Amino acid sequence: MDTQEALNRIVHYSLEDIMGDAFGRYSKYIIQDRAIPDTRDGLKPVQRRILYSMYKEKNTYDKPTRKSAKTVGDVIGNFHPHGDSSIYEAMVRMSQNWKMRHPLYRYARKQRFHRWRPTCCIPLHRSTSF
Repeated sequence: MDTQEALNRIVHYSLEDIMGDAFGRYSKYIIQDRAIPDTRDGLKPVQRRILYSMYKEKNTYDKPTRKSAKTVGDVIGNFHPHGDSSIYEAMVRMSQNWKMRHPLYRYARKQRFHRWRPTCCIPLHRSTSF
């Protein structure tokens, strides 16, 4: 292949086209895989990671409560490296009976909604479907 053939094979795209296509694919991924709950269990990925981490650490309904910061640290360290605020928000949401039909765990102490930092949590239901 000579130089002229190589130059003829170059395709010119505008930056707007490239960025528009890439952002469109990324936003579709975010909406489908992270923002909308799964139809199989009704959980978002961060909620599923929280419950799985609690299960792996044997934080079940028949055990004493433990600090939610420990659970959040386990989730960040092992499954969800995106920061603690989304994990705390998902934990608070899963404990509110007006948000979920069946709350998945309860807080053992007062929830501090203004700071989004619950102190202790304990799972409410026994589940082995992980």
